[in-house]
Formats: sequence, C-alpha cells, structure tokens
Amino acid sequence: MERKLATVLFVDLVDSTSLVAGADPEVARRRVTQFFERVAHCVTTHGGIVEKFAGDAVLAAFGIPVGHEDDAERAIRAGLAMLDSVHELGLEARVGVESGEVVVDESDSTFATGEAVTLAARLQQAAGAGQVLIGPHAYRLTSDRVQAEDVGPLDVKGFGERIWTWRAEAVLDGAPTAIPASARAGSRGSSSRGSKVRQSSPAARCHTARASRIGRSPRWSSPPPGSRTTIR
Repeated sequence: MERKLATVLFVDLVDSTSLVAGADPEVARRRVTQFFERVAHCVTTHGGIVEKFAGDAVLAAFGIPVGHEDDAERAIRAGLAMLDSVHELGLEARVGVESGEVVVDESDSTFATGEAVTLAARLQQAAGAGQVLIGPHAYRLTSDRVQAEDVGPLDVKGFGERIWTWRAEAVLDGAPTAIPASARAGSRGSSSRGSKVRQSSPAARCHTARASRIGRSPRWSSPPPGSRTTIR
C-alpha cells in the first residue's frame, strides 16, 4: 500500500435505462461500449488511468502511478472533453472530480481508495446532465485556470459537513495543458490566446488522436457493461 496525492474522476451515463429499454440489444451494447471507449480515451489522452468500471460509471485517476503538478487541471479538462465527445454519440454524461490523498494498492490493479474517491463519486451522482462538479480541493488547485460557477454547499452522504462545490464550465485557453505535443499540433490557432473556452479542440482530439495517448490503456477483456461495483 502507498499513499499518494491524486485527482479522482467519476463519469456516468445519464438515463442509461432508457438507452437499453426497447432498443436492439446489439445496438444498445455497441453504444454503451462506444461510451466506455471514448471516456477511456479522454482519460488516457489527458494523462490519467482508468481504474475500474462500476456499472455504467467509470472511475479514473490522475497522478497514479506518476504524479504531475497539474493533475487536477488534467482531470477537469478530461471531464469537459468527455461531455462533448459523449454528446456526439447522442448520449449525456455527468462527471464528479475531487483531489486528495488516496491509498494505492501496488498490485496490478493499482486500485485507489480514500475520501477523494468517495467524494468524486458523490459529486458525479449530484451533477446534472452535461455537468462537471468539482470538490473543494480540486477547485483550490485549479481556481486560477478553470472557469467555474459556485454551486454552494451540498449535503453529501457519508460526510458530516456540507461540501462546497463548483461546476466547471471552461479551462482558460493558454493555461498549461496535459495534452502531448503531437495532439496539440493539429489545433494551433484554433482559439484566441487568453480567452475562456469550453475544451472544443481537446474534446475533438479526445476521440480522434488515438496515436497520441499517454498513460495506461484501460483494462477490460470484453465490453464492460456486465461489471458492477457499489461505491460505499
């Protein structure tokens, strides 16, 4: 076991029941698989790893196994890119992000546990369709680079005090980015320097620049929808 400072991201499909209900099983399975593939690619493109699948949700971590000073920003960039990429499939997602100390199992699974993991899951559950909610630690680490709306305190199951929350809306263009140079090359000049943007270029690269992945590939041997883990 090892303690690390990391940023955790949870993303889940919105109204996945209606996606499956009345649909051809093969079509539904293909769309859900596309959701997982796009989300996983957004994670690895921004330097994170896919930790696990929990039903229709994905848990990702930034800062494991290798930490970066901008892991929280990387996670928020990935979350915003996910929303746009998933929307192109005709689906909606919601995202929760929080930073903090986690305990990492040094086995092959490298599974992380800790308060940040639990809070990220709760924020994802509280987010609306097409929203990225971030917790206080993630906000503090990115407040000078992320445009976020103050949502105020939320009652979060498992936490004694209400947790102050923000909704991420954009990353300041020109802020340090986690996307590798090979992925950035195709988007030079796409936006004005210093303006606030909603991740349009990173979102497009998220599912097209597959050769520029960094981090670790997601681990699944078959389409993930069958697995389910309860976050306690």
